[in-house]
Amino acid sequence: MTTALRDAGCYEEHYTEAAAARDDLIRDLGEDHPDLVAYHQDLAATSWWLGRMDEAETGFLKALRMRRRISGEEHESTLGLRSRLAELHRVQERYEEAEAELRALVEDTRRVLGEEHRETLEARDKLGRTLSDTGRGEEAVPEFGAALEVRRRLLGEEHPTTLNTREWYGHALSSSGRYEEALVEFRAVREARNRLSGPDHEEALKMLEWSAGVLVNLKRYEEALAEYRELTQAWARVSGEEASKVLQGRRWVAHLLGRLERHEEAAVEYRGLLEVRARAAGPENEEALADWSGPALALEDLGRYEEALTEYRAMREASARVLGAEHEKTLWAWERQVLVLHEAGRLAEAEAGLREMLEVRTRVSGPEHADTLWARSRLALAWKGLEWYEEAAAEYRAVWEIRVRVLGPDHEDALRSEQRMNEALRAAATEAADGGADSPDSGRGVGGEA
Repeated sequence: MTTALRDAGCYEEHYTEAAAARDDLIRDLGEDHPDLVAYHQDLAATSWWLGRMDEAETGFLKALRMRRRISGEEHESTLGLRSRLAELHRVQERYEEAEAELRALVEDTRRVLGEEHRETLEARDKLGRTLSDTGRGEEAVPEFGAALEVRRRLLGEEHPTTLNTREWYGHALSSSGRYEEALVEFRAVREARNRLSGPDHEEALKMLEWSAGVLVNLKRYEEALAEYRELTQAWARVSGEEASKVLQGRRWVAHLLGRLERHEEAAVEYRGLLEVRARAAGPENEEALADWSGPALALEDLGRYEEALTEYRAMREASARVLGAEHEKTLWAWERQVLVLHEAGRLAEAEAGLREMLEVRTRVSGPEHADTLWARSRLALAWKGLEWYEEAAAEYRAVWEIRVRVLGPDHEDALRSEQRMNEALRAAATEAADGGADSPDSGRGVGGEA
């Protein structure tokens, strides 16, 4: 059986050729001939490459049943097929099945083949990946750690398999919140990849990306900014200025500049990102709309409210055309617009916008949705800012009662609503003693905070 077509990436052609050879073998020698195991396994692997997962599973199961009958449950080939089938289940996100299969396989390979056998190490790697995929990084760490220790000793620090295991070990450490340890692993693997394949190789750049992400989690923003800049420049060399990874890196650069309160630089970076998006796909595509918020937020942070308002209005109008008037991105731009109106002191416009937005939120998301309650809280705060304390207290009370029922009385959102309701009630009592104020029906208005 030739694999030249598959090795060349011609999977459909290889599948057709191998399936014909299998059918010839079945016709000539019968369905139980031992040589069929290799054909079933090869066709299953090719189906996997083609994304035909159900077909791949059927093929692996046929090969496994035959191998068990021919060679026995504890033969190395049988254990290898069990490993492939479990990995397929992991990729299909059938995690419970994969975990059960891999735990049993780890025990069987350790007992039959030994702690240092390739199949044992691969089973531990795959179990670690399954645990990581299900958010159980702390359980995955010892599986990767055990495999890594053996591979370092047998293969050396810079063997590709050792480095692959070390990547996953670092990933498990990171997902467990052990960021400092993960950073050591990612940087060490990157240095090795740089030596072996060059600093612009995709595997080296992946480690730079992962270490930058860990630095963000550690709130070491200056270092993260430097690494994302280096990463973005490398991606641009490899793939061109308009590649999706380059734009992703630029977004991170702009975001981190904002975190560092370097808002002018962030605004410039976001503007450049939008210009590239507009050249590549036009100014009104969904990805450009996602990036549009960047310069608006930067302008808002700089206190340049009129410019921010212009950005949010334009973003809302474009989003309504592209995604619809009630799409989440459109509503988000509207919400920011109303908040900036409040920050800019344009209270009547802000209050009117909040009332209108609340009607839409209630219709789109329902009266007890978190976003609807947020809008109601903003409106209550707006009324409080206008010294309409009784109305604000009543609105806060309504929000508080819903949050207590939905979230429980001790939830932070319920407690915050209760606190603000009490503040408004105290203010209303003080106002009554001082002679009263206008109500919302008098035509005045505002915006605010949830």
